[in-house]
Amino acid sequence: MSDVEYYNDEVEKVLEDIECLLGELPSDPAERKVAARAINTHLRRAKKKLSALRLEVNQCQTADKPVFSKKYKQHQQQYTFLEQQARKAQSSVHFEEDEEVGGLEGAQCNLRQGIQIQDQSLAAIQRTNQVLVDTEGIAEHTETTLATQSEQLREIDEGITEVGAELQRAKADIEWFVRRSGRDRIQIALFVAIVVCIVIIICMKIWYKG
Repeated sequence: MSDVEYYNDEVEKVLEDIECLLGELPSDPAERKVAARAINTHLRRAKKKLSALRLEVNQCQTADKPVFSKKYKQHQQQYTFLEQQARKAQSSVHFEEDEEVGGLEGAQCNLRQGIQIQDQSLAAIQRTNQVLVDTEGIAEHTETTLATQSEQLREIDEGITEVGAELQRAKADIEWFVRRSGRDRIQIALFVAIVVCIVIIICMKIWYKG
């Protein structure tokens, strides 16, 4: 399976998951809040996968390029529609975050900024690739370089996805801990500090791996 086929399948899967979540939104406010968070997570994943698919389509040199280019546009339209539906479904949900998890929210904000930077990097690589393709004589070297960069970006993407999953699990642990501990803020602060340390260690591993 080629890279463009791989990312096309990944985009289709995550968009199908979003449709299922939107179609099964519970009426209970607490359950609806959890479902809304899951939809937001899937929307972020879909956005990353779409960016990767766009890059692979532009790099594709086979006869299937028009086919995948059309599919990318269809996926982009579907993503926009689902994003609008998600906003409508979430408009009645009031999100309140416990003050004890402020450190975790800061880490999630940094993660979103990292994803945005990655999207900008992908766009910059796309423009650079177009210039190199137009320059005859270095096409073979360019192809090798872009293949290496694509693999590195995939590893970074997987690493960020792992960090997101760790954050979700850590957030669930914190919510459970808050319910168990009540007002014991000292224990909660210690637990949040441990979670932040875990996030820093994971980010450092991803940084050195990249």
